[in-house]
Amino acid sequence: GRLSEAEELYQRVLISAPRHPAALHFLGLLTQEIGELDIAVELIDAAVALRPDYIEAYCNLGGVFCDLDRWDDAAECLRKALSLEPGFVEARINLGIILQESGRMDEAAAQYEKALAYAPESAEAYFNLGNAFRKMKKPRDAISSYRNAIENAPDYADAYINLGLVLHTERRFDEAIVNYEKALAIVPDYVQAHINLGITFKEMGRLDDAIRSYRRALSIHPGNAEAHFNLGNALQEQWDLNAAIARYTVALKIDPENSKYNSAMGLALIKAGRHEEGLKHQHIGAGVISFDIDSGVRIHFGGQVRG
Repeated sequence: GRLSEAEELYQRVLISAPRHPAALHFLGLLTQEIGELDIAVELIDAAVALRPDYIEAYCNLGGVFCDLDRWDDAAECLRKALSLEPGFVEARINLGIILQESGRMDEAAAQYEKALAYAPESAEAYFNLGNAFRKMKKPRDAISSYRNAIENAPDYADAYINLGLVLHTERRFDEAIVNYEKALAIVPDYVQAHINLGITFKEMGRLDDAIRSYRRALSIHPGNAEAHFNLGNALQEQWDLNAAIARYTVALKIDPENSKYNSAMGLALIKAGRHEEGLKHQHIGAGVISFDIDSGVRIHFGGQVRG
């Protein structure tokens, strides 16, 4: 309804003024919304060609390039916006996210630090800096960054989750649990927090608590394959093989080619004496029979790559 009305309005503007940068820009955004990304690029590119100082258009053109997985082009758009307004903190954070998605962690961290020079209390910049440090295997710096994010935004659930993740990898399990629980106090139905909490409980040998966490995740999102997989792992450790196999079966219906799901299923079937079936799954899983205790843990990028 409203999208089509807005599109019609901008098209009318362009009929009477075909070189109207704002109309081209916003029509490009509407085109992006309906998935016509190449056309969106053409429209927004025409807008910045007519108005070379159009900062918002450069940022949003970068967002379209991200949707197209054209990371270098996206980064160039953000750099252009920043050359016009170096203190545009959101654009600098988004440039960092783009660089991070491209695997250029040092450059990403530098952008987040520049953002903090302009906005020392930016929780978003600290959060993404923590993500970069984690990827760079700098856990102390990651922990410090996430804590700074939380200090500046006490209700930042994702920061608690990612802080918990780093503490888990450092085997500081009690601290990890505290942070997952803080995230859940803010967002009680946060599925990933329940899964991560279960993973940490399982690593501590608290299988009943782990199972409760995975079941809670599934009560919120019954189709979450990772929750089924991790619940299967905990049940398998309790030697409840039929229940574990049932969970792996659900996970494999969702993602049949997943190697870790097949490996876990194969091991459970072999333990249950169903060797032929188990070996078939082991073959699909490339013979990997160990469990990944971090399965289901995800890093959450702050912000959207939009101007």
